[in-house]
Amino acid sequence: MAKSRKQNSPTDWFADSPSPIYLIDDERRIGFANVALAEWVGLPTEQILGAKLAYQSSTEGKSSALLGLSPPPDIATKRRGLVSVIARDGRIRHREVEFIPLVDSLTDHSPLLVIVATKDKTATELAEATRRISPSEARHHQLIQWRRSEAAVSEWDILAGTSAAIVQAQRQVAAAIASRAACLLTGKCGNDIATVARLIHHGRAKTANATPRTLLVADSRLVTPAEFTTLLSTALRQTTPTTLLVEHLEQLDSSLQEQLAIALADLPRCVQPIGTILQSAATEASPCAYLRSRLATIVIELPILADRGNDLPLIAQAVLEEQNAARELQLSGLSAGANDLLALYDWPGGFAEFRLVIEKACKSANGRLIEAGDLPAVLHHAREQATVPRKGYVPVSIDKNMQQVERWFVERAIALAGGNKAEAARLLEISRPRLYRLLESLGMVSSEAEQPEFREESDA
Repeated sequence: MAKSRKQNSPTDWFADSPSPIYLIDDERRIGFANVALAEWVGLPTEQILGAKLAYQSSTEGKSSALLGLSPPPDIATKRRGLVSVIARDGRIRHREVEFIPLVDSLTDHSPLLVIVATKDKTATELAEATRRISPSEARHHQLIQWRRSEAAVSEWDILAGTSAAIVQAQRQVAAAIASRAACLLTGKCGNDIATVARLIHHGRAKTANATPRTLLVADSRLVTPAEFTTLLSTALRQTTPTTLLVEHLEQLDSSLQEQLAIALADLPRCVQPIGTILQSAATEASPCAYLRSRLATIVIELPILADRGNDLPLIAQAVLEEQNAARELQLSGLSAGANDLLALYDWPGGFAEFRLVIEKACKSANGRLIEAGDLPAVLHHAREQATVPRKGYVPVSIDKNMQQVERWFVERAIALAGGNKAEAARLLEISRPRLYRLLESLGMVSSEAEQPEFREESDA
C-alpha cells in the first residue's frame, strides 16, 4: 500500500522564502506573513497577522510600524511599487514589491499576494524609485518620512510641507514644545495661529508623560476686564502644568496689557504663556514693547496657505490619508488638475477651510483620485479669475498726464477756432507767444521757423 503524501498549503511554499512575503485578504488584513517579513518588520508574526491596513501615514496606533505595507488603492493599474516599514531603531526601510492579485478581476476587496525585495533601498535608489511612481504615491512615502523625522509635530497636517517658511515654523514649534518657554505666534490668518497655539499646548502635554495639562484661554476681542482679571488670578494660583493662551494681543486694551505684563513676571514655573498677534494691514495696533519682550522668548511666524502653494498637495494628501484610516473606500490622492485648483485659491478660512474642502471631496470622489470636479465651485471661480488678464503696475507721471490734458485743451480750442491760432489763444485765455511755445512743447510744431500748422488771422 502506497504511503499518502502530505499536501502542503500554498502558503507553505513561501514560509521559508528569503523574500519577505505577505498576503492581504478581502478585508485588507494581513492573513499570512512569512519569517522573512517578520524579521524585516522587527515584530513577531503574531503581531503582524490580522493587522488591518489602510493607505495612510499616521504614526499613531499599534500597527504604525506596518503602515507602509498597504498597497496603493489604484493597484489595478500597476503591479509594482514601494512599501515601507518602521524598524525598531526608528528608521524607515523602503523596498520594491510585486503585487500579485489572487483573483482575475480586481476590486476594492480583492486579496493580494505581496512579494518584497530582499534589500532595502539606499537614499539614492529611493530617490530614483520615487521618480518612477505616481506623484500621489511619492507624496505618500514623503509623508511617512516627514512624520517620523518631525516626531513632535508629525501629526499636525497644518505644518506639513518643505517650503522654507514652513520648515522654519516646524523648527520653532518643536522648540516651543521642547523648551516650554514663553512664545509669541504671529501670522495673517487668525484661525491658523490659534490652531498652532493649541497644538503647542497639546504637544507639551503629550511629551510630559501624559501629565494632564490645563489650558486657560482669553480672546482679547471678547474678554471683559473682570473676566481677564479672574483668568490671570487663576493662572497665578496654578500648581500643575498650565498653558496661559492670550489671543489677539493686538486688540487687548492698554490697561489690560499692563496687567498682563505684571502677571507674566509673577507666573509660577508650571505656567507657560503663549500670545498670538494677527498681522493685518487694517490695524497698526500692537502690544506694548515690554509685553512683547516677555512673550517673545520664541517667536513663531506662521505663513498663510496662499503663500505655500508648493506645500498644498502634501497637506491635501495628509488630510486624504486621515480619511482613508477611517473609511473602507481608499483613495490614492489628488489629480494634477485638483492640485492646481488648490494653489489658485486664497484660503481666507485657513487650514480649517482647507481640511473641510478635502474631506468633502473625499466623500464625493467616484474614482481613486480626487478630481477637479470634486472640488467646490469657489475654487473654480478662483481659476476663472486667475485667467483674466490683469494690468501690470503703471507709474503715474504728473508731467506726462499734464501734457495729455494740455494737448486736449489746445486741440479743442484750435478746432473751435477753425485753425486760427489767435482765436485759439483767446479761447484758452493765454497770449499767442505762449500758445506757440505750448505747441512746440507738445510736438505740434517742430520749430518757429517751420510753416504753422494752422491758418493764422491777420493782425490788421
